[in-house]
Amino acid sequence: ISELQNDETEAEQDEKTETVQLKLSNDNSNSTDDPADDAQHAVKDRTKRKYSILRRMPTMAGLTSSWWTAIQNFWMVTQHNIYHWLYPKHYLRSRGLSLLEIEELLMLCPLSTRQLCALMDEYLRLCDINVFDSAQNHEEMHDITMEEMMQTIYLRYNPWKERIQSLFTQDLKQYAADMDMVRDYVDDAMTVTFHDFCKCLSVFAEQTPKASKIRFAYKIFDIEDDGFISPQNAFDVLQSVVGDQFDDDQLNKIVHKTFETCSLNSNG
Repeated sequence: ISELQNDETEAEQDEKTETVQLKLSNDNSNSTDDPADDAQHAVKDRTKRKYSILRRMPTMAGLTSSWWTAIQNFWMVTQHNIYHWLYPKHYLRSRGLSLLEIEELLMLCPLSTRQLCALMDEYLRLCDINVFDSAQNHEEMHDITMEEMMQTIYLRYNPWKERIQSLFTQDLKQYAADMDMVRDYVDDAMTVTFHDFCKCLSVFAEQTPKASKIRFAYKIFDIEDDGFISPQNAFDVLQSVVGDQFDDDQLNKIVHKTFETCSLNSNG
């Protein structure tokens, strides 16, 4: 729009300049001995410029179509969010969960029903189901692999993604052992149900107790799973995060200073 306005302004300025030039001199290349011919040439030039501006303008039909599509998408997302807000349990049931399963998730995970709806939308996206497409409402969710789970928007760009995946795998195996469950595997990859998805990601929820979050963060640094964070563990984790931004000497200084400050015996 600004470009079109500039073009129109330039056209008006050119029109004024040509009018002044016609009055003051006949040196223009299009000028003749007859002032009427000069005026006629000026009108033709102005008409050409205006038509060139009109050709650059998008068609009204194209603008109307793009605006209507944007309005439709906005209304579809708004409707979906309102449905989450007013009828969260009804939405979860429409996606295949029973009331008993919903109550079980609310009891085991520090999540609200609206948070469960948001996780349901993300899980369905990982199942290649478009929640905004009414034609896919009948499609049921299915199990996903751990690798697919790590592509969720909550973990995709996490610098500790590989370590978190390892911790989630350990926790799910331990949970299956405690409950005498047999976990399914696809091509040696552990499958993840919606219940597993919620249990794993609930550690990042606001309502999760701080002690649980600290314990999970400690496990990220405890790479050897021996209950201690050694200087080498801290160095490896920092190196995986900062990459080539710091050299090894700088990282060692950071680790050494940290252990001097936090470790009672300076060894982990």
